[in-house]
Amino acid sequence: MTDGEWTAPKPYKKPTVEPSLSRQVAVVDLGRGNDWVELLTSQAKGEIAAVRDELKAADLTLPTSTPDLVVVALPEACWLSPEFSRPLENIGHSEQARLKQIKPLLINNVEPGQIILAIALKKSLRSDRLYQPLYEANIMQLLLEGELDAPQVDFEVHTLASAGTRAETTYSAASLAAVARRRDSNPPNMHRAVRALYEPAHAQDLIQRFYRFLDERMALIPA
Repeated sequence: MTDGEWTAPKPYKKPTVEPSLSRQVAVVDLGRGNDWVELLTSQAKGEIAAVRDELKAADLTLPTSTPDLVVVALPEACWLSPEFSRPLENIGHSEQARLKQIKPLLINNVEPGQIILAIALKKSLRSDRLYQPLYEANIMQLLLEGELDAPQVDFEVHTLASAGTRAETTYSAASLAAVARRRDSNPPNMHRAVRALYEPAHAQDLIQRFYRFLDERMALIPA
C-alpha cells in the first residue's frame, strides 16, 4: 500500500485496490486480558466509559472482551512509521520481541471506524461455547456501530471443526446493533453479528481468503 509493489510468491495475487497510505492495515494480537477498547482513542474510550457509567447507576455492567485477532486500518500517525514498514527478517524470538514493541504504538490511536475485522480462533467448537463469540461480536458492534457511529464491524469465527454443533444456524443471528438501528437508515444496514464461520481447508486457503477480504474491504476506505 505504500509503493504499489507486490513481492508475495505465487499463487497470492496482487490486490486490485489502488495503493494508498490510508489503506495500510495492522493485524493485532491483543494478548490475554487486553481489551480491544484499549486500542481506541481517548475520545472514543470516554464515550464508552459514559455508557458504562450510566449502566452502573442502574447496577448494570457491559463487559467487553479480547478477540484473538483484530485487524485495524493503520492510524495516520503510523502511516510512515519505520516500525510498521520494515519487513520481518524471520519469525524467530528477536523479531517476535520487535513486534511486541510495535503494538503499543497503536494503543490510544485507533478510531472506532478503523477496526475493520475481529477474529475468534477456536481449535474446535463445542455446543456450550458457541455463544461466546456471538456475545463478543454483538458487544463490539453495539458500542462501535451503535454508540460511536462506526461503519459495519465484521467479526468471524475460525475453527478446525464444528460438526454437530449447529454453529451455522447459531451464527446466522442478526447483529443486535443493526436490529436496533434498522430505522435510522434507508435502506437499513442489516447484517449478521458473526460475518462467517470459517473452517480452512489448509493454510494457503486461509491466506488467500484473508487477502481477498482485505482487497474488498480496503476499497471502501478513501485513497
